Amino acid sequence: ASEEKITAADINVATLEERYPIFDPTVRERFFITPQGELMFNEFKRTPAIFYFQEEAKPCTTMPKYYQLLLNNVIPIKEEQELWLHNLAYHLTFLQVPQTMTVVTGAGGTGKGTVLNDLHEMIYKEYHATVSVADMTKQFRGLLKHKLSVFVDEGEERTSTFAPPKLTKTFKELVGNSKATFELKNANSIHPDLHCAKYTLATNASVPFKFENGDRRTNVFQTKDTNITTLPWFKDLGTHEDLMKNLQLNLEPFLDYLKSIDVSAARSRTIVHNKARAEIEQASVNRVAVYVDAILSLDVEALYEIDHDFAEWFEQHFVTAGKATCSVRDMKDALGDLYNAVSKALKVRGVTTKKVNQVRSLVINPQGSSKPFEPDLSLD
Repeated sequence: ASEEKITAADINVATLEERYPIFDPTVRERFFITPQGELMFNEFKRTPAIFYFQEEAKPCTTMPKYYQLLLNNVIPIKEEQELWLHNLAYHLTFLQVPQTMTVVTGAGGTGKGTVLNDLHEMIYKEYHATVSVADMTKQFRGLLKHKLSVFVDEGEERTSTFAPPKLTKTFKELVGNSKATFELKNANSIHPDLHCAKYTLATNASVPFKFENGDRRTNVFQTKDTNITTLPWFKDLGTHEDLMKNLQLNLEPFLDYLKSIDVSAARSRTIVHNKARAEIEQASVNRVAVYVDAILSLDVEALYEIDHDFAEWFEQHFVTAGKATCSVRDMKDALGDLYNAVSKALKVRGVTTKKVNQVRSLVINPQGSSKPFEPDLSLD
């Protein structure tokens, strides 16, 4: 956009209102001319905190003590806290969609939900939304439209083992993408909007949702186990109103501190590999694929790691006894609820069925030995 300053007096407002206004937090003027020479009205108006940070903040390298104490409980590891602060400062500087989101896990009462949600709401005001997992995953997500901060409270996707990961899909669509479509009920038309929101999820669950393989969009931070209300310095702040009051009183000094941080796009893309992230990565492994790979390679040790009872049955039947087939019923009994998913995957990988003594059976080990599985296309 042009840096030319335009005032309301220079504009025929009535004519301008006939145009479709845009929402662009990356442009600070309310009225501006595009590089194509179009006169536009910007619906975005900076909140007091954003205006202060961008125009008036006086860089200071000391964080307000109150904020430091709170953050030491919510994000206690120094390097992780510094990255979180950097990413907040980066977003306030450019108001562009961040390339990563923040997941904070830990016990209830640590402050991860209340403190982080209240702080973001103070900074982003009407451009902040507190939402549920259901809000994030439903078809109509109009409440996310034109937001700069989205806080998913008590975020945990409760699905069966092999249900489609809706929350994972949603974050893939939104995090790091500068354009997004927020469908509204009864909308006449749907078109992508400029998307600038940073996403934060707070949860008591150690695995709130599953990662995609090779995820590069999620940082996971673990809180302390200490309930924040039991801390000596917090004992006199018995109400939510007290917390809000102290956050607000120290907000400008906190913004001064953020202003002192040297921000960079490269650092904003940093992914921390820690224990909390590793736990989600482990839980995100496709269990069906693990079963299928182990079955086809007769890898009993891998099966014992994920399912002792099934591994014991599998070893006795196929490895010790050297059988080539098993009845579909026996496999169902051994796998339980996993059978449908595993059998479909086995079929894709070349496992066939045939009648053995009039019993429909799976051909798992056609060589009848400890050799890895090789599909025998001559079998019906």
